[in-house]
Amino acid sequence: MAQSIRQRNLFAAEDFTVVYDSFAQANFQAYDYDTIRSAMVDYIRDNYPENYNDWISSSEFVALIEMLAFMGHNLAFRVDLASRENFLSTAERRASVLRIADFLGYNPARALAARGLIKVVSVKTTQNVFDVAGKSLKGRVIEFIDDLDSNSYQNFILIMNEIFSSTNQFGKPGASKTIDGIKNDVYGTNIAEGQNITFPFQADVNGKSQPFEIINQYIDPEGVLSEPSPTPDSAFNFVYKNDNQGIASANTGFFLGFKQGTLQFTDYTADSAISNLSLAVNSSNINNQDVWVQNVDADGQVLANWTKTDATFGVSAIFSAIQNKVRTLFSVKTQDTDSISVNFGDGIFADVPRGILRIWYRTSLNSSYTLNPDDVGTVAFSFDYQASDGNVYTASFNAELQQAVSNASIRETVTSIKTNAGRVFESQNRMVTAQDYSVLPLTVGNNVRKIKSVNRTHSGHSRFIDINDPTAQYQNVNIVADDGYMYSENTLNRTTLSLPTNLTENQIFDKYIANLISNPETINLFYQKYDPINVAFSSDSASFQWNQVNTTPGTSNTGYITRNSVVERIGRSASTTVSEIKLGSIVEFIESPYNSGSLGTTGTTLNITNGGSGYTSTPTVTFKGTGSGATANAVVTAGSVTSITIVNGGQGYTNPVTVEITGGGGTLASATITATSAEKVWARVTKIVADGLGIDDITGTPIGRDSAGSGAIVLNKTVPNSARISQIFPAYNTQFTTAEKAQIVEQLTLKNTFGLRFDSGNSQWKIITTNNVAPDTANSASNYSTDYAGSTTGNNLDNSWFVKISYSSDSWILVTRRFRIIFGSTDDVRFYNQNSNVKFNVDTNKPARDTIRIFKTNSRSNNSPYSLGNDLNFYGYKYYTESDGHSDDHKIIATISSVENNLYPDNPLAFQQLIGTDTVATKTINEYGFDYTVIDPNASTGPLSGRKDLLFQWKRIADSKQRIDPSISNIIDTFVLTNSYDLNYRNWLSNDRSENTIPKSPTSDELKAQFASIENKKCISDSLIYRSARYRPLFGDTAETSLQATFRVVKVAGTTLTETEIKTRVLNAITDFFNVDNWEFGETFFFTELSAYVHNQLLGIISSIVIVPIQEDSAFGNLFQVTPNSDEIFIPDINLNTIEIVASFTGTNLRTRLTT
Repeated sequence: MAQSIRQRNLFAAEDFTVVYDSFAQANFQAYDYDTIRSAMVDYIRDNYPENYNDWISSSEFVALIEMLAFMGHNLAFRVDLASRENFLSTAERRASVLRIADFLGYNPARALAARGLIKVVSVKTTQNVFDVAGKSLKGRVIEFIDDLDSNSYQNFILIMNEIFSSTNQFGKPGASKTIDGIKNDVYGTNIAEGQNITFPFQADVNGKSQPFEIINQYIDPEGVLSEPSPTPDSAFNFVYKNDNQGIASANTGFFLGFKQGTLQFTDYTADSAISNLSLAVNSSNINNQDVWVQNVDADGQVLANWTKTDATFGVSAIFSAIQNKVRTLFSVKTQDTDSISVNFGDGIFADVPRGILRIWYRTSLNSSYTLNPDDVGTVAFSFDYQASDGNVYTASFNAELQQAVSNASIRETVTSIKTNAGRVFESQNRMVTAQDYSVLPLTVGNNVRKIKSVNRTHSGHSRFIDINDPTAQYQNVNIVADDGYMYSENTLNRTTLSLPTNLTENQIFDKYIANLISNPETINLFYQKYDPINVAFSSDSASFQWNQVNTTPGTSNTGYITRNSVVERIGRSASTTVSEIKLGSIVEFIESPYNSGSLGTTGTTLNITNGGSGYTSTPTVTFKGTGSGATANAVVTAGSVTSITIVNGGQGYTNPVTVEITGGGGTLASATITATSAEKVWARVTKIVADGLGIDDITGTPIGRDSAGSGAIVLNKTVPNSARISQIFPAYNTQFTTAEKAQIVEQLTLKNTFGLRFDSGNSQWKIITTNNVAPDTANSASNYSTDYAGSTTGNNLDNSWFVKISYSSDSWILVTRRFRIIFGSTDDVRFYNQNSNVKFNVDTNKPARDTIRIFKTNSRSNNSPYSLGNDLNFYGYKYYTESDGHSDDHKIIATISSVENNLYPDNPLAFQQLIGTDTVATKTINEYGFDYTVIDPNASTGPLSGRKDLLFQWKRIADSKQRIDPSISNIIDTFVLTNSYDLNYRNWLSNDRSENTIPKSPTSDELKAQFASIENKKCISDSLIYRSARYRPLFGDTAETSLQATFRVVKVAGTTLTETEIKTRVLNAITDFFNVDNWEFGETFFFTELSAYVHNQLLGIISSIVIVPIQEDSAFGNLFQVTPNSDEIFIPDINLNTIEIVASFTGTNLRTRLTT
């Protein structure tokens, strides 16, 4: 012992030096096999050169070194992996990321199942239910709508009332809630005991059959349709939706909820009280929505339902226990492969479970997809029910999906978890700041592509008055102002289809051409360019009179037309003026006394206000005003005018009318008279039976009625009996016939350039062939002319086309002429949140759109002192976009097309009657850095057809009537771009591109349902309003005309890349620039920023790139800055044809000046 101590004391320093030197010579940067082996060899050579020098590969010592190198490599990898997997920023394995996220209190979202409603289209029962005629409905398939059975709806309700409980008959729902503007009534059924909790069916998902289930639904406390906790033998509910558009509407009828996946359960027994009990459910792909926990008895009967919460300890549990008085709480934690663990309380914050615990869960696909009606087909299911007679019968149902469902989403990705976990930890599971409101919604699921919350304060209003929203985002607005103006623009809409394409000619027609003629601005053009046919109505013998048979107020009116009491034939086979009345014609009727601005009938006397004096002969009476033709005779007695009698009442007079009495030798005589106009109404012909003649009586004389006793002519409005026809507008066809489609497809097949004109005389769309259609130099909408309509000279003279389709080797170009009506307000009104969508008016049972009413008290055009005489209605169509791309809230684009009238106008002459020959001028003002085009108040005339200083009423239909609680001080607007909308829009942009099939963004109510689980995490002083974000396309033909553009590129001399390769790289750079992750909602696009990025990506390949708008009245520089609306984000619509390679920039290819 003493020797070892002595040697250690004496040689300790030397030993340490040796050890230190040996470590100093070791290579600690060697981690992989090769570097460890090399380091070991170098170490032995440096320190033991005389002991070992046998370095041949077959040496045993070398083999030992290689073994140690392998072990060192393996150990280094595992140590490094273990270290990396313990930090959120470096972890890669999902299990590790889940573990760290759980430590931070973040529970990653699992997959969301596709869910929605399917409509019951038919029902059949084994019960003897009798209809109103006493016939049994037993065993008959009764459809909700049956065109061959007028009693089908009534019979359907009779059967459903037998299935419903006696206290829950149709019309007396158990619960009711208006969601997305549609009333939802919940009806419980008398479903028999021992029935299924769900009803399974199969549907195709991406071409593969997958399991789905029809589920029970109820209206939860948040006002959302939800699936209740699965309970055997509980009532099964139907939801009756009613959008007030009639029973034929896809959104009216009985609906059932469905979800993708399979509902399952697992039972656990808790024999003793265990604090913080955690139960593992090892099934994979459990979705994020559907987990329930129950206490059940040995027979499976439910004793108690447990309440799901975020955590069974801390703030969440305390809130539930104290505020909601709920202590039976559980939480769900996500595990790898989307299995779960169900966690219970410790007895302090939440109860400890005892007895049999049943955990219900649904396994679903981990996939994002769109479920279309064709993927589902017809779903058949049945169940037994106890009827009112006490017996049990079987009801069989068929149900169909009415609209696509796109709310399925994949589980949260590892990248997303790593991004969100820290943010959620920072928010401490509550929403206070704007950042909290942008972060916590991400925990709900993986269907959020981008989100942004904006805090806006709403305070200072009395709690005892109605709150108004002047921006019209959440409440309808009704404003009257007197600074309105209206003018028109002739525009061209251009669509390009790049070639080659995989579309057939029929598909090109369906996708690109079919809907062009139904555009409201194209309809404007027709009624602007075509004149109505005037019909004499003052003479009893010459007039055509309406004979009303029956009417449905506000919707239809049936009757027939007579002349001299004889039923008149209408349509092409007629030989009189009414031959122009066809299906779709718009007819003006004038009511009794059949005058328009008349001063009276023969014998009508004027009111003498002063007889005057000194008259020695009969004076002359004349009438000054807007009308003509009125004459009268005066009577003089004792030198004074004592009476004036109308001889001819004339037409077209508006009040006030000036009476002039001249001649006769006297003075000072005066009189007054009031012009009267009969009421007029425009009505559209929606049905004609037997040319308007109807069936014959026993003598073979037409009676003007059909076999059911209704009139042979159906109008869309009520027209008073005995009203006379005064004007007829030819029928305009908003759809192509089968024959017309075939002719167009033939031209496409032949690759011809051709035009489409409308032949109003025959109500047909006709082809203008290549050698007859006017050249491109005459494309302007203002050049429209019928002078050579139908010309076959082959000299390209026909310029009457509405649509022109031009072929070239690389594209089809479709140009549509349109007549644009712009309405604005100088100071008083700003057209925020313009709603171009059709809403439904529950008071009138008609569709509704934003309306501009020009009051009849406005003067007539040309500085007339006389009033319009009738109110004129125009309808909001869409935002007005300035030439630089930003929306102008000073004005909107209006249309005469009424959605109540299937896009036909209420008054086809509204614009002409208001504007007449008046003109206006515009000027440019700058507000907040943006240029706006407004009416110049100081210019009396100008180059544009229009008027100013109009008294008007602006009625806006709000997108979402989410009323604001006046006691709440903060309103949080949360803009959400969902993954499903993002995917659907990009697919539409790549494939469909039709204006009528643009994907719809989720509604506010749909988003509210998606984020319902976080409502209780907001501050009590906050009101959370969800607004769906929308994409706004740029550059391509799906963009607004003012935003369509071409990129012109000059390549670097000597580059070895082909033009196609350069275009492809430019295309990729532009696409990368507009990556949605790089943009915020409402963020302005600057071309200089895009140009710099493209130049950086193609350094040495291109020397310059510019953007040139294609709109005919735009020039170089118009699209250098574009600002979207606050809920919009840009998306590029570009392809190789959008990019052109030019040798150099010139005034022509830059369009630095406009040409005519």
